[in-house]
Amino acid sequence: MAFALLAAWLIPGLADRTQYHRAIACFTLLVCAAGMAASVGLASPALAIAALCFAAAGFIAVQPVFWTFPASMLASSAAAGAIALINSFGAVGGFVAPVVRNWIESASQSPAAGLQLLAATTVLAALLVVCLRPRAAVVRIADSASGGDSPLMTV
Repeated sequence: MAFALLAAWLIPGLADRTQYHRAIACFTLLVCAAGMAASVGLASPALAIAALCFAAAGFIAVQPVFWTFPASMLASSAAAGAIALINSFGAVGGFVAPVVRNWIESASQSPAAGLQLLAATTVLAALLVVCLRPRAAVVRIADSASGGDSPLMTV
């Protein structure tokens, strides 16, 4: 728990200081995936628990970094809608994920399959974070005909 607390304090601060939110979120998610995948493959229970500590710390630490994406990539009203959509997906995922986990563990006859699936979906999340692009800036110049500023170019 102390490890997760330390990560939750350090990682978002690092992302804000460096402005590398996507890269830091991607790396943190990959550490999560590696921790989960390693935890089911390690023979030593102590090492498996240490791997799960890395996974838990990453999941906790990446959340504040993740929630900066909607506002930094969308206009204010679109960001509000995106946040609502993300929360809706989270609520559905809270129901669907345990069902899928139980199904895959039963289908594969392996109790490790659930964590391996979670590790795989975490890698997918890291890849999706890499694909995110910040919104384009609108350059405004003075429009002498209307007496105001008008957007002319998207950068």
